[in-house]
Amino acid sequence: MILSLIVKNKLPLKFIEYADFKKLVSYLYPNCSPISRGTLLNDIHKLFKQEKIKIKEVIQNCVGRISFTVDLWTSIDNDRNCFLLQTIIQPPMILLLLT
Repeated sequence: MILSLIVKNKLPLKFIEYADFKKLVSYLYPNCSPISRGTLLNDIHKLFKQEKIKIKEVIQNCVGRISFTVDLWTSIDNDRNCFLLQTIIQPPMILLLLT
């Protein structure tokens, strides 16, 4: 759950070292031992590899056409953003959107 929280909300890895976060985790899960940034980074790499395999399988098993659209932009705060949309059109022209 912590991994999902950090990845989906684009939180920094040091988030797990914040005192308030440690208090919350120890309150909710008293028997839980804290994880390090290294462990979290390893878990992120594992998740990335798993998701990459899933995407490869979807693409390899596609019998229709695949279209990729990429949009890159910079926000007012100078944050860099990337959006990738994959569209799969399978016979008989059923449109599937994977985001």
